[in-house]
Amino acid sequence: MKYLIGIYLLMICVCADAVPPSPAGGGYFQIYQPGDYAYVKDHDDFDFNFHFSEAFTIELWFYQKRSMKQPDRLKEEPGERWYLINKSESYDIRTSTTSNCPYLYLISPIVGNLIRCSKLPLNQWHYAAFTVDIYRQSIINTQLIGKAKLERTIFIGILNSLSSLQIGGGVQATVGNIPNEPFFRRPFWTPFTGGLIDEIRISNINRYPKKEIDQESWKETIVVPTGPFEPDEHTVALWHFDYDGTPGSKWRDASGNGHHLTYSGDYLNVKPYGKLATTWGQQKKGY
Repeated sequence: MKYLIGIYLLMICVCADAVPPSPAGGGYFQIYQPGDYAYVKDHDDFDFNFHFSEAFTIELWFYQKRSMKQPDRLKEEPGERWYLINKSESYDIRTSTTSNCPYLYLISPIVGNLIRCSKLPLNQWHYAAFTVDIYRQSIINTQLIGKAKLERTIFIGILNSLSSLQIGGGVQATVGNIPNEPFFRRPFWTPFTGGLIDEIRISNINRYPKKEIDQESWKETIVVPTGPFEPDEHTVALWHFDYDGTPGSKWRDASGNGHHLTYSGDYLNVKPYGKLATTWGQQKKGY
């Protein structure tokens, strides 16, 4: 009887944490604990220093279970921040704490206004894509917003960096540096948990090219891709996050370029007990 109750309680826990698959299908990468992330070492494929001769597109599906916590200065409680993709000192895709909407942040010699979207509902899969060319575009679900130039000048490139490409987190929290402030020498924010990422594809072309640049900004409606992304000659890296029963399959790069991910975090150290729990634990690990 106790054995049956244990199985029942475990099934409740699993079902309570269940999330429908993204429109791309298959598995996903879930951020269980603060600091969870996957990474791939620095490579020229992820650096896009160009002079109007190259472009890139980063696209993915993401799911946010809850809103991020805002910092509370009175209670001296830090807020939360979610970095979906980060290449330190070069570029990152982070989520706004007010709209649950990701945006591309460029660490560039000249940083202009960021392209953002309206507030997104929680507990739903959303498609996001970001293209950089001689212009920039952000796509959230069916809505595309483009900007031909920044505040002061035409976009001239992205800084190169030697850092790894991190997915899901891994960014050091900002520490307060103003004396007598509540967060002085303490983290102003902590890594976000409760998010999921699926089906990331990085390409060395603009997947949403604009034929004519006849205005400074524009809006369009696109058809959201469904099903797994397919690799082609322009695919730099492609991660499905699907576990097929073989070791490391969840972190495998499907582009053919060998950019396999390495997991970094704590939740894999949880020791499941019992046959059913062990199976569930192995599925979470993606071994």
